[in-house]
Amino acid sequence: MVSTPYTDYAVYPFAFSPFDRDEKATMLSQIRTLQSQQEALGDRIESLSQTADSAMEREREAEERLDQALSVHAHQISQRQVRRIHYLIVLFVILFLS
Repeated sequence: MVSTPYTDYAVYPFAFSPFDRDEKATMLSQIRTLQSQQEALGDRIESLSQTADSAMEREREAEERLDQALSVHAHQISQRQVRRIHYLIVLFVILFLS
């Protein structure tokens, strides 16, 4: 019987046959490469997650500052309207009581 990688598995069902050492070395090398790529991708995901968290925090802070500025602006508009009403009342009194 001629030995091939496929027939050797029948003889060595739970281990690589001596004829598959190069294939085993290639697979192990590929596994190590994939593991290092997986680790690098995990680090990249962690970095991106931290960047996203930081960006969301800055966005929240910006929204809070904008809300505060809008509140101050609304208060200023309200004060301006009160002053105009007082001015109109004074003008009305001067015009109709003189």
